[in-house]
Amino acid sequence: MTCDPGSTVEMVVIIATSKGRTGLLINRSLKSVYGQKGADPLVIIVDDNPVRVGEDRSSEYDRIREGIVELRAKELVGTLEGHRETGHPNIDGTFRTELLPNMGTRGNSGTGAWNTGIRHALDKMDGRLFYILFLDDDDEYLGGHLSTCERAIRSCDTAPAAVFSPLIWKGRGVEEVHDIDADRLTQKDFFTGNPGVQGSNMCFRSDVLVKLDGFDEKLPSTTDRDIMIRFLDLVDEMRSEDPGKARIVVNAAPMAVHHAYGGDRVTDDREAK
Repeated sequence: MTCDPGSTVEMVVIIATSKGRTGLLINRSLKSVYGQKGADPLVIIVDDNPVRVGEDRSSEYDRIREGIVELRAKELVGTLEGHRETGHPNIDGTFRTELLPNMGTRGNSGTGAWNTGIRHALDKMDGRLFYILFLDDDDEYLGGHLSTCERAIRSCDTAPAAVFSPLIWKGRGVEEVHDIDADRLTQKDFFTGNPGVQGSNMCFRSDVLVKLDGFDEKLPSTTDRDIMIRFLDLVDEMRSEDPGKARIVVNAAPMAVHHAYGGDRVTDDREAK
């Protein structure tokens, strides 16, 4: 896959939602996707809420679907002309959004839901290479996130393996930028800490996730670090064949906001982690 400066980079945003956080999903995460300028991704939302025995969908599924419809009516009115100006396709289906039940492992930091979204995206794209971005249901993108990633991709002669952007980290009474040091994107650093890459600032080329076989659904925690460790191992292999395809681009400015307020998270349970 080479980069044509005049072409559009196809993108898919996957949001996994659970723990009844439908309000945050609709009013924060999805709203921030619909607010992206100069981009028109396919949006896949995967419901990872508990499902009762004998049922195939959670009790939140219909609430999520209704929230999507209401948000689209509110946020996307009057945006079509702007998208015509940018030259992006699918004018009548701007920010196409699909809702799926999780078909994989439930819980475990959303790994089954992420993989459900990945598989669906691959089916929809029918063999074409594209980029997959992730967003937690309580995080948000800044307005230029997708277009910044697209420019970074098109600035390379060969489509890079991944694009990562710094995060704005928000806790209770704390807000700080977590920069990404490209020199610390190593397996050792991910084994011993977190160099700044996690779900909401990941952007992978689709064939890379295929080779990685997605997220490890057996892990209850540290799933972001696990996929990054395996990704960096794959990049080392790819580099000997085609350095361009193994390239990792790190954007300079923060493009996403991670809301870390504690609560019902497996990573707050040291024993479980």
